[in-house]
Amino acid sequence: MDKTRDIRRVISQTKESIALGVAVDIGPLSLILNGVIDAAVQGGVKKYREAFFESDYLSSYPEDKIFVDPFHEAMQQQIQVLTKGLDLFDSHCTEQLRPLYLHQREMFEKMQRESKAT
Repeated sequence: MDKTRDIRRVISQTKESIALGVAVDIGPLSLILNGVIDAAVQGGVKKYREAFFESDYLSSYPEDKIFVDPFHEAMQQQIQVLTKGLDLFDSHCTEQLRPLYLHQREMFEKMQRESKAT
């Protein structure tokens, strides 16, 4: 949830710059997106799904259900925020950053597929 707030903050700052007509530094947005998306591709969503949503975790620790459901919701919210961030990055990235954007989009789509299995 903290990381999702951070992403929202960077998206908001980027949009404010655009609205003010200030030169947009897309770097902070691309960095925060890349940090989350690359971490997720290294097993994040898939590992969480395997550990908490598909395993017998809740049968072993039923008292943790109060944590697992909000965690799942937070993951879904982060996917929505990442979508908005990637769309903003797409619309304002330079040609030099286009390959990074395309890589992030591809990895994000993989992340989305893995999250839908939860």
